Amino acid sequence: MWLPSRKQVDTATRYAGVVAGTAFTIFGLQAKGFDLQQAQTFITQLGDTLNTVVTLIGAGAVLYGSIRGVNAASPTNQIASVNEIAADPSKADSDSAKIALLNATGAVLAQPYAGNGAMTIASQETKTALLDATAAMPEVVGTIEVTDPALVQSTVSNQVVKTGGMPN
Repeated sequence: MWLPSRKQVDTATRYAGVVAGTAFTIFGLQAKGFDLQQAQTFITQLGDTLNTVVTLIGAGAVLYGSIRGVNAASPTNQIASVNEIAADPSKADSDSAKIALLNATGAVLAQPYAGNGAMTIASQETKTALLDATAAMPEVVGTIEVTDPALVQSTVSNQVVKTGGMPN
C-alpha cells in the first residue's frame, strides 16, 4: 500500500496552510473594513459563465501547485535533483551532492541485512555505477579486478577486468 513520505506530507501541509492563510487574510481584511463588495460586483458583471471559469482556474491553479509541490518532495525527484546538482560542477552544491551520493551508496553497501532479515544485495546497476565512478577517479590507476563477468561487461571503463582476464 502506497503511503506518502514525510516530506510529501510536509509539502502538502504547507500548501494547505497557504490556502487557509489566503482565506483568513481575505476574511481579516473584510473585518478591518476593506470593501470586497466592489470586487464581487466586478466579478458578477463578468457573467455567470466567466465567473465559473475564473473560479475553476483559481481552484485548479492551487491544486496544480500542490500536486507539483508534493511530486517535487518525492524521494525519486529528490534523488534526481541531487544527481543533477552533482553532474554540474558549476553548481555551488555540486561537491556536497557528490558526497551525499557516495555516502548513500556506502550506506546501502554497508548494511548486511534488509529490514525483513534478508541479505541486502546491491543491484547490478549500483555495482556498475560504483565501479565506473571509482575507475574514473584520476587517483585510480591500473586494473580493477572483478569476479563477475556480467559486471565486467556492464561497466564502461576499460580498467574493470575479470580476475585473471583481459579488459572488457
